[in-house]
Amino acid sequence: MTRGVRGISEVTAIIVMIMIAVVAAFGVKSYIDYQSSKLPSTDIAVARYTVSYSAPGTGVVALVVSNLLPGGLNVTSVTIVLSNGTQVTPQMTPLTAGGRSDVYLVLPVSLQPGVSVSKVLVGVTDLSSGRSQVVFAAGG
Repeated sequence: MTRGVRGISEVTAIIVMIMIAVVAAFGVKSYIDYQSSKLPSTDIAVARYTVSYSAPGTGVVALVVSNLLPGGLNVTSVTIVLSNGTQVTPQMTPLTAGGRSDVYLVLPVSLQPGVSVSKVLVGVTDLSSGRSQVVFAAGG
């Protein structure tokens, strides 16, 4: 005599396996996010700026670029983006910042009425590796 042993249906088993896989995927994602938050920053410099509007149609951007590296860094370009979308790139010779030091720049900008500086982009190059990066300056 055999007993009629019943198990769970195939549909129920598949749904349970999918739920286990989804929970495991969220666990793996959380672990990867946690580990990636502990990685060091890859920025080679940070920049901040202030804008003063001295006369109608004229603004002055004071920019500080801080080298985060132990070695030298060249500030190769500055691009000022205005609120109307215009990009202003002043002519400049590359400036060198020693290890963990700052470079200060003062840049006059011609502005149309109602237009302001919306962001400043700074091009920098690591002297030891030749690696270049564009840094978004903070401020306003």
